[in-house]
Amino acid sequence: MNKDFSWQKNIFYELTDLGKDILFSPQYQILFTFRKHGKTTTFEHVLMVAFYSLLKVEKKKIKCDKKSLVRGALLHDYYLYDWHRKGHPRLHGYRHPGFALKNAQKQFPLNNIEKQIIRRHMFPLTIVPPIRKEARIVCVQDKKCSWRETRKKNPYEKYKELIEELKRKMENPNQSENTICANEGKSI
Repeated sequence: MNKDFSWQKNIFYELTDLGKDILFSPQYQILFTFRKHGKTTTFEHVLMVAFYSLLKVEKKKIKCDKKSLVRGALLHDYYLYDWHRKGHPRLHGYRHPGFALKNAQKQFPLNNIEKQIIRRHMFPLTIVPPIRKEARIVCVQDKKCSWRETRKKNPYEKYKELIEELKRKMENPNQSENTICANEGKSI
């Protein structure tokens, strides 16, 4: 494994630790079933938006609230329907940030940074721009991930094993061998 991927793997484990209250919530696993862009699920999309947001913060040494950044990114598309199917709310692009925020607030305690990330991630499609740096970072990474997902056949192939490992752990959270150790960047 090359040094750069090893570093990225540690970022992935840090993300898992920062967002564990959301990731290991049984209700959150419904995101496995919804398609987002191309063959990418909503779960994969929000996970990779959180990953690339945290990676950006680490690479550029941006001081911010990393836990809020990750939690907001994980919940930014928590609207709980497949927008490709008939019967979903009309004008999805404009309206889904409100649905996501409403759903997230029902299930998780949110601070103002996390609320802004969810509410404003669709700027400029939605009118009000993100003000907090965490919200701006997630907004940009959301656009970049969406572009990857619509243009590439397997946009996250490099991270497939990490994503699958996390999904297995989410599905079996009570198994002690499934504890993720972010500090050491490995499973124990």
